[in-house]
Amino acid sequence: AAPANTDLRDELARSCARAGRPADALAEYETLLSIAPDNPDWLLGKGQALIALGRPREALAPLEKARAVSPRYEDLWRANIAALEAAGEPDLAAALATEAGRAFPDASWPREKTGALERARLVERGTRLSLGISYEDLSGGRPSWQAVTAGIDHPLDARRRILAGVNVEER
Repeated sequence: AAPANTDLRDELARSCARAGRPADALAEYETLLSIAPDNPDWLLGKGQALIALGRPREALAPLEKARAVSPRYEDLWRANIAALEAAGEPDLAAALATEAGRAFPDASWPREKTGALERARLVERGTRLSLGISYEDLSGGRPSWQAVTAGIDHPLDARRRILAGVNVEER
């Protein structure tokens, strides 16, 4: 498509993205943004292409710019949150999801996203305790079987965890 024909180039960029060709989509969005650098749809497309290419940190700037230009465009907020998640920034993603809840009070997705991020954070960072108790009455006059299992899983840092457990059985 001719660089000045933005409608055709926009459709080409979207088609490339739908066809699973994010590098080609990114190239088209770059050309479009050289013509209209504040177009929120093209900034969104660029951000989504960068996320698809595994470059979520690079997606943050165009997505944040697009939100500044068009703060009521919910898809921009969703993509920005997704980029933060993919970039390994769950706290920032949760904060933005909370902010989205204030910006879009009638939408359910910000609350759902905030809840999902909070649950993931607890699993990732929290200390987990587990306890299991079993009792089985055996037939044939044999003594019953009983067991108690306890475990702990605690994060040491971002890459290491300590796991411990004990199991006691009696017949």
